[in-house]
Amino acid sequence: MATHNYFFGAGEPDSTGIRIQGTDQVVLGNYFQDLGRSGFSMTDGTPDDLYVRVERATVAFNTFVNCRDPFLIGVNHSSYPTGTTPQDCVIVGNVFYARAKPTDTTRPFMHLVKGDEPINWTWRDNFVSSAIVGDFDFTGITVNDSVPQMSSIGIFLPADKTAGQEIDYGYGQISEIDVAGQVRRRFTTPGAIQLPLNDDKTPPLTEADFESLLR
Repeated sequence: MATHNYFFGAGEPDSTGIRIQGTDQVVLGNYFQDLGRSGFSMTDGTPDDLYVRVERATVAFNTFVNCRDPFLIGVNHSSYPTGTTPQDCVIVGNVFYARAKPTDTTRPFMHLVKGDEPINWTWRDNFVSSAIVGDFDFTGITVNDSVPQMSSIGIFLPADKTAGQEIDYGYGQISEIDVAGQVRRRFTTPGAIQLPLNDDKTPPLTEADFESLLR
């Protein structure tokens, strides 16, 4: 389980966020920005279970801003050129922003490492910038071109509401707050931050904050 984290890559080419393998994983309420490799990735399974196939993962309420590979599917171990594709996953309420159109080093919001389509996935209420939406043929993706602006707590959020739609997810206690510590309403907006953002919320901790805590 990985919930309510901030990942800042500052454009470093090897910076990454979260990678999962195995069954019944939950990745919820995380914020990923300027990661030079992947924001979030899933592995393929290997015959000897060195990598365990991803099954029944829930990926919800996450926000990705300007990451090279926001969503990387089918990461393989170097000893195995192919593997078993992630299956039976739920991808809901995530937001993918891009502040510039893709270049030779920027891919669409989802990249299939070996070109294998995920098996029996459910997509619902995800929002993607048109610059990185790609040509994937499934429902559950809405193009949204709200321009990200720096918020009062130092992270990028859309200048207006992410969408004119409110969503009832109901993932229990872990989904009752967002990454900024706001209590979510029963009906809530997608992404790591419930909009509108209250100005009195605590910003992400800095390196200096951690150093002071260790003194």
